[in-house]
Amino acid sequence: MPDYVYRCVCKNEFWVTEPMLDPPGHFCGICGLKMWRKPQVTTVHWGGLKPSDGELAPAVKNHIDNVDQIREETDEHYYERDQNKTT
Repeated sequence: MPDYVYRCVCKNEFWVTEPMLDPPGHFCGICGLKMWRKPQVTTVHWGGLKPSDGELAPAVKNHIDNVDQIREETDEHYYERDQNKTT
């Protein structure tokens, strides 16, 4: 869920984490006016893998290591499918 900072015209503000699809609906505790929200940039967590480490997720590494086998299986599948269409 993203973080938002809610601000009011009276300079009151606070941070909240809430779903993106929730409509903004917070009111200022000082002046009572409706506050507006602004999405904040947050850190993305990659499941323990930092993009700068040059590491790949195990599923991606497995796919890259077996790309020739996967390509052959895919080609065979499409060849068989096309043969079944013509007969």
